[in-house]
Amino acid sequence: MAGKTLWLVKDVSETDRYGRLLRYVIAGEVFANLALVREGYAQTLTVPPDVSCVEAFRTAEAEARAMGRGLWGVPAPTPTAAPPPSGGNCHPAYPTVCIPPPPPDLDCGDIPYRNFPVDRRYGDPHRFDGDRDGIGCAVALHRILEWIKSSWDQVLT
Repeated sequence: MAGKTLWLVKDVSETDRYGRLLRYVIAGEVFANLALVREGYAQTLTVPPDVSCVEAFRTAEAEARAMGRGLWGVPAPTPTAAPPPSGGNCHPAYPTVCIPPPPPDLDCGDIPYRNFPVDRRYGDPHRFDGDRDGIGCAVALHRILEWIKSSWDQVLT
């Protein structure tokens, strides 16, 4: 976005009920909100009275879903490993995979498992479930972050 003019455009309301600023973002000649919906990395949320772009967003979301773009092309999380072998040094927070307790502290890149259940009754000592949705090393979030890092400038041009 370097070198581009950013416009923040108000619909009706200044802020939402949580005090967050409500604006449409235009970067150069690109309507960023619409571009994110069109590419499947945002979905439509209608909160009256701020509805001036709702039809464009709904159309873009329907197209993104139909084409399997972004979030709509990511399969539902499924475990990628068999249950752990019995008798191992496996932490109970990760019941379907065998991951030892710390130390050392492990990251998703250190283990071969993706999309495995995290049983929060036992904590999450390696912090594999950063968004606290009960799924460790979720591939969908990883793909979204990669896309944002590599494609943000392309979406806004």
